Amino acid sequence: MEIEKQFKIKFKRQWIDDLAVFWRLIKEHRLRLLLALLCGMAISGINGAIAWSVKPAMDQIFVKKSSEFLYLVPFAVIILFTLRGVFTFVNNYLMNSIGGKIIKNLRDAIYEKLLKLPFSFFCRDSSGNVISRLLNDITLFKSTVSNTIKDFIVEGLTVIALAGVAFYRKWDLALLSFCLLYTSPSPRDS
Repeated sequence: MEIEKQFKIKFKRQWIDDLAVFWRLIKEHRLRLLLALLCGMAISGINGAIAWSVKPAMDQIFVKKSSEFLYLVPFAVIILFTLRGVFTFVNNYLMNSIGGKIIKNLRDAIYEKLLKLPFSFFCRDSSGNVISRLLNDITLFKSTVSNTIKDFIVEGLTVIALAGVAFYRKWDLALLSFCLLYTSPSPRDS
């Protein structure tokens, strides 16, 4: 992998270039990314199912006084939270392994590039600065791949699932809540 090919800029907009670089780096890990995306969708669906199941459980237990349902709730809670834990573990594992493999490839490519640089480069920059860039800056990129993208996928889908539950339960109240949330001042406005 040539480092120049990976970070080649084609567009003049920074975010499009960032996405293009990210896609080139993750291209060989598409299957893992797809599996992580599916796990993220499962996590979000389970979060939505937990939120959706609260009302029927409360209605069965407190309104209809169903004692049989009282025995089923703990099993349902254990199953849902176990599934959520398993999918969260698999999602974290896949995203961290993608990040680790990308970092290994990047470090190898940069190391190869460093070996081919002229001696004047090493006279100009201190070896500590070069090693710091090689280790620390690339590790920051790993956290972006492993954590930020994972959180964006999982939390974004969870917001969609929970908004769907809110609209399913009481659409007019949910719509009013979203409108008020959109028009409310943020801490940056004050």
